[in-house]
Amino acid sequence: MGCSIQHNLADRGMNRSLLLEKNVLGSGSTSRSQAILRMHYSNPETALMAWESLKVFRNFEEITGASSGFTKTGYLLAVPEHYRKPMLENLKMQQQLGIDADEVDFEFVQDLGLNAHPDEGEAYCWEPLSGFADPYSVTVGYANQSKKLGCEIDIGNEVTAIKIDHGRVVGVTTSTGEVYSDKVVIAAGPWSGPLLNELGLDFGSRPLGIKCFCLTEEIVRLLRHQLLVM
Repeated sequence: MGCSIQHNLADRGMNRSLLLEKNVLGSGSTSRSQAILRMHYSNPETALMAWESLKVFRNFEEITGASSGFTKTGYLLAVPEHYRKPMLENLKMQQQLGIDADEVDFEFVQDLGLNAHPDEGEAYCWEPLSGFADPYSVTVGYANQSKKLGCEIDIGNEVTAIKIDHGRVVGVTTSTGEVYSDKVVIAAGPWSGPLLNELGLDFGSRPLGIKCFCLTEEIVRLLRHQLLVM
């Protein structure tokens, strides 16, 4: 997120920025990304953000000179029949935003030749333009282009506090010293909370752990609850 913000600011003429990274680029949430690019979300804000982001990933080399590793595979959402109505409500919202997605039938899914076993009791939604990208390549691509535009990146320098003077931000304290600036963007993901809490700010965001499983075909056939196939 930090590299993306820095690049987009630089691309708009704000190229005197410093990005502080406590470890190495892409070592936080990015290193744990599933890398899936899909538009099927339940609210228009997230769906539209994903749709606009897809355009960036597909044209990443034109923007940064580096590949995003984007691979178009399509994205299939499968739900039990009793979830068909909310799925169609989501689909209608997405189509109104211009997202290329549609309901498909059992025969369509069979013709995809996926290594899965569709069930005639399910409902399906298909996004033909979706796929996946390489999170590390995207991060480094943004970073390298930002440096070409005049920005700086300091690796291994952790921000430990936001400096405030007379109610205004004046910089940050880091593991190697202090950096002065009247504008600070916090892009630390789930680690942003402690920095904000020291300022008396609490936006209610909390880290949420999500368990991931590798499902065999047999387990998928047994669960049949919600199958996401790329």
